[in-house]
Amino acid sequence: MLTVNIFYAQFTQAFTAAKWQFYWRQLPELLQQKIIRYHRWQDQHTGLLSYLLLKKVLINQGYTEDCLTQLQKETHGRPFIDRSIDFNISHSSQYVVCAIGAGIRLGIDIEEIRMIEVTDFKNYMTQAQWLDISQPAISYAKFFDYWTIKESVMKADGRGLLIPLVDIHTQGDQAIVYEKTWFLKSIPIATTYACHLATDQAQYQITINSVSF
Repeated sequence: MLTVNIFYAQFTQAFTAAKWQFYWRQLPELLQQKIIRYHRWQDQHTGLLSYLLLKKVLINQGYTEDCLTQLQKETHGRPFIDRSIDFNISHSSQYVVCAIGAGIRLGIDIEEIRMIEVTDFKNYMTQAQWLDISQPAISYAKFFDYWTIKESVMKADGRGLLIPLVDIHTQGDQAIVYEKTWFLKSIPIATTYACHLATDQAQYQITINSVSF
């Protein structure tokens, strides 16, 4: 049976300067330039950890130490290394996650459940989704469930924001976009976070692994 391995890491405070430099030097210059564009230290740290996690996962799969220099991009910018595996990374607040599998197309998204102006995002939801979120009262947990579902589907599809979020319909553990069905799983990373995995295969095993840095 197909297997999807999910790895996640958490950080609660800024790295020391020495620790930051130690990990920073492990990334190719192109990725360093991408991370340094973030203004908040938290975003820089999650960006750094995302690529470190991906590197660790790829090496675990048998790729070489310089695997991050081998990253390529699909037409719409989705990264890949070759066609033998598929992977996807996401980060939010204190957590970074990476999903990887062979013989399967996948996308993953994680978001911290927090108070926001949910009504600002009403037009991104179908009527049924919005009713579920807002009745009898606004549910932040349900909102971020739907949000991570939609994000994971867009990332698995590969076209990203070219797919309007409202065009992603949900029915149970499936999402449908333009007659394509994606299969959904809620991933239990932390109680205050929503995380979903979208795949093009219905049957597979899943493992969830914590990683420390």
